[in-house]
Amino acid sequence: MISAIALDLGTTSVNVVREGELALQNPGSAALKISSVTSSDPRFWPGRTTLVIPAGGSDTLGVFYQPAVAGYDSATLTIAADDPSSPHPVLVLGRSVVNVAVEGRAPPAFALWPNRPNPFTRRPLIRDARPGRAAV
Repeated sequence: MISAIALDLGTTSVNVVREGELALQNPGSAALKISSVTSSDPRFWPGRTTLVIPAGGSDTLGVFYQPAVAGYDSATLTIAADDPSSPHPVLVLGRSVVNVAVEGRAPPAFALWPNRPNPFTRRPLIRDARPGRAAV
């Protein structure tokens, strides 16, 4: 019925919604009725909680993730259906990062080049570039 036992939603910023799709298939000869889709973590939720997949058909289920803090998150989606192997657990993964942008401005950028030894002094040369400053 489910083509994957895990779904990785990738990386998003804190408080930004990320969406992925879970592929569902019905290889049977009768319609498959999914009566509920629940999540073990409120930061992950399904786009719909009930659906019917016709015999021999397929469908997708949208899965959403909105993190509150930076880090790695996971949840288990439990899909209850009228097939003998129900319920179907699916591990959902997500990662969030802090967005460092200042409102109305692009995020700051910086660069750091590898150090270069200076054969004439004991001090190496380390070049960097910071916003509003030329490379030194």
